[in-house]
Amino acid sequence: MSTAPNWATLDLLLEEEPVQGFSGWLQELSLADVVQLACLEGGERVLIVRHGDQEGEIYFAGGEIVHAAYSGGTGQDAFFDILSWPSGSFWFRPGVAPERSIDAPWNFMLIEALRLADERRRKAAMAGDDHLKVLVVDDSPLVCKAMRKILEEGLNVEVVAEANNGRAALEMIEQHRPDLLTLDVNMPVMGGDVALMHIMIRSPAPVVLVSGLDARGAARVMEFLRLGAVDFVPKPEQASEWQRVAGRLNRSLNYAKQFSVHCVRRARSPKKVTEKARPGMPARRLAVVIGGIGGLLEAQKILPALPALQSTSVLVVQDMIADLVPHMSAYIDKFSALAVSPLQSGAPLLSSQCWLANWDAAWEVVADADGAAIRREEDGGEGLDAGRLLRSAAEAFGASLLVVVLSGTDLDLEDGLQSVVKKGGRILLQDPAGCLMPGPVENLRELELEDGVIEPEKVPETLAEWDRGG
Repeated sequence: MSTAPNWATLDLLLEEEPVQGFSGWLQELSLADVVQLACLEGGERVLIVRHGDQEGEIYFAGGEIVHAAYSGGTGQDAFFDILSWPSGSFWFRPGVAPERSIDAPWNFMLIEALRLADERRRKAAMAGDDHLKVLVVDDSPLVCKAMRKILEEGLNVEVVAEANNGRAALEMIEQHRPDLLTLDVNMPVMGGDVALMHIMIRSPAPVVLVSGLDARGAARVMEFLRLGAVDFVPKPEQASEWQRVAGRLNRSLNYAKQFSVHCVRRARSPKKVTEKARPGMPARRLAVVIGGIGGLLEAQKILPALPALQSTSVLVVQDMIADLVPHMSAYIDKFSALAVSPLQSGAPLLSSQCWLANWDAAWEVVADADGAAIRREEDGGEGLDAGRLLRSAAEAFGASLLVVVLSGTDLDLEDGLQSVVKKGGRILLQDPAGCLMPGPVENLRELELEDGVIEPEKVPETLAEWDRGG
């Protein structure tokens, strides 16, 4: 979901009956906020909005938006156009709609209006200056200084502002409209988690966590990723480690203007598992889940919801920094019926076992009479060879292989997926409409190799049915 433009000069005048009501002004309030308040209030009134020489009217009754009109038309399109106006003034007065031109629920109307406004803004940005703007949010002046140095001098992007707490960050987002934010977890006044929730609702923008990582803080990092942060980079303990931060940030910056942040749906809070399955017999089936940018969120929708799998082993290969792998494994293992562990060379593929790896190493599936395992390729060099991984998996499991490709998987998968198809395996692609970074999945759809598209929330049920032979 996106947000309406910054209405920095707007005044809201509330007019009620003199005896019962109040009049006054609320500054720095977005038009989207006003519409939401009017719906929640439930009264019958009209919101007048002026932008230059244009004037629009939005009517409310019974807690719903019932009519909208301006010189360009009426109904839903008029409502969407009015909410896209970048500046102006607005006020309320009592009023009854002359007709009902809008029947959709108010929350749908608001979300769609904000999405369209965000889409217009992204298209304008892509058509205009390609110079990237970053907002750095951290309460440490030293960290802000280091971040500015690597971003401006090393990555050639503009740091438009620095915020030392979440509340200040929200104000600066409205003012500067950055292409990406870096966000610390622990800050005064308003912590990073509260700020992130507000950002994703009011002013969706790509957020990369830059924070400390240890066993105690890992749960908070995973919570931020569940809420919609696009990536995580550990805050360096030594000055020499900042170059690694730059390398990881550069990956997100390269795609910042391609992100569809309004498509992101946070994952539900996981519940601790009550019955834990132990890894069982050698797996007769293998599910491979490959995720790129955006996959850290989607994996949290899939893995905690998976039931015990009687014949299937799961391999998740996710684009993330290596430091996060053991912490993410330990965190998800608390909520998953499967045994979730970091992938190591020689790991056996057993039923109800889930192995988690990043893209830094090359892996292949090997099989013999005793079962299958995953081995690190000695001659594979650095980096994942996804084609080789899928070819080896298809060779070992044939029709008993299921491949799920999530958001942002910008790998060369064509040859590997063709091998999966030739051996009778199945391929599911995340529905691009829900992807943070839909481009790679849309490109794969052009190959027409998939069996279908799927929402991440439906993967557990689909995988459980497939495990039973469905």
